Amino acid sequence: MSFESAKSSLKRQRTEKSYISERKPIIRSEYWFDDGNVILQAENLQFRVHRSIFSRHSVVLKELLRGTPQLESTGQGLLIEGCPVVHLHDSSEDVEIVVSIFYDHVE
Repeated sequence: MSFESAKSSLKRQRTEKSYISERKPIIRSEYWFDDGNVILQAENLQFRVHRSIFSRHSVVLKELLRGTPQLESTGQGLLIEGCPVVHLHDSSEDVEIVVSIFYDHVE
């Protein structure tokens, strides 16, 4: 038996039942705007926000959101209430801080 096969045999096999129990329910954040046109999801927290605000203030998010109109028109990808869902790899806490800066900043 090779090292790799021995290593993989020690792993606990994931069953469908254990996978389902590990999933957290999706939660809508306080930043859920009825007129928002894109949903950002970080971990299990979703933010329905305005693509134009994020594109204007962040080059990184502008590039990330650039493909979302094509998703809407072609029917590819996940849509919720007609809005494309963009999955982020950041923590929900970090995304919430950024979203709060864009929406709660008073000039």
